[in-house]
Amino acid sequence: MKELRKIQRTGGATYIISLPKAWVKQQGLRAGDIIVIESLPNGKLLLSPYEFEERRTQRKARLVIHSKNSVNEMIRDFVTYYLAGYDLIEVRFDEGIRHYKNILKSFVRERLIGVEIIEESAQHILVQCIVRYNELPLKKAIERMSVLGEFMIDDAIRAFVDFDKDLAEEVIRRDNEVDRFYFYIVRQLKQLISEATIRLPDEMKHPREFLGYRLVVKSIERVADHASKIALSAKRLDNKLPEHLRGIFIKLSRDVRKIFRESITSFLERNGERAHTIIDESMKFSKNCDSLFLEILSNIDAKTAALISLVLDSIKRIADYSADIAEITINVSIINMSKNNRMIREDNTERIKNPDTCLKNFL
Repeated sequence: MKELRKIQRTGGATYIISLPKAWVKQQGLRAGDIIVIESLPNGKLLLSPYEFEERRTQRKARLVIHSKNSVNEMIRDFVTYYLAGYDLIEVRFDEGIRHYKNILKSFVRERLIGVEIIEESAQHILVQCIVRYNELPLKKAIERMSVLGEFMIDDAIRAFVDFDKDLAEEVIRRDNEVDRFYFYIVRQLKQLISEATIRLPDEMKHPREFLGYRLVVKSIERVADHASKIALSAKRLDNKLPEHLRGIFIKLSRDVRKIFRESITSFLERNGERAHTIIDESMKFSKNCDSLFLEILSNIDAKTAALISLVLDSIKRIADYSADIAEITINVSIINMSKNNRMIREDNTERIKNPDTCLKNFL
């Protein structure tokens, strides 16, 4: 409900405005309480009680797992509540499926960030989501997620060329860490979207950027999946690769990591010009992989050739996802550029409305 308030001047230099009485009562405020006033980029002011975050009502969900439900159904339902932003999630289990509880507890600990089991009985657990956005901001989470993905690429290819099955197994386990950041970021994006009409996080200039962030973190998650696939191929090898192939794959690893890393940097820095270059480099890299395919597969047994084919395909897909991130960067850059141009046009319009200002600018 909108209300009109008249600005008043007091003390010769101070402007004041009264607060709606109904709002003050609704917030439980009284004379002497502190109000936080935040100036937003769009010119609006955001008012909130100083203790708002501490007094925020926790959202609670209740999930009942029946004997007819599979383990995958249970995990998918739980993740849905987590992504929806619930603070407390209570899970109850029917008789006969208590072992589901241990599976869910392992999933929570290994795959989700900022989640603690605070209560447990034979047939239920209560989970609390304790991490807030300001404790791990969006940009920092994406940086950490992408660094994990980059090291996974390097270690997966090294495991493949060095016939290191222990390293390959470690890379596969590390995919869970990337998934933890993925779920966390999606959860934060969903919460931030609900507040987009009020304020935007520092990383964003326009609400339409939310979709870009969602697509970028999905691309990073896919990159980690392909690194895991390379590691899986390394575990399936019977023998170490011929020495002449080692140098080829190490160079491919270095090149694709550089493309991936720079795609993330260009996105976080909103560097559309660099993003165009990354797309060109990705296309050139993919063509190079195709030309290497026939060269590499000569004088190699069928099983090794099949595994090399899978690895090359995953390396190409990593380059493709990096190009996708670069395309999103270009889109976001154009959104911000359009906004800036609109602001410039509005400024010019104001000048033209004032003939004296227009004449002074002309002279």
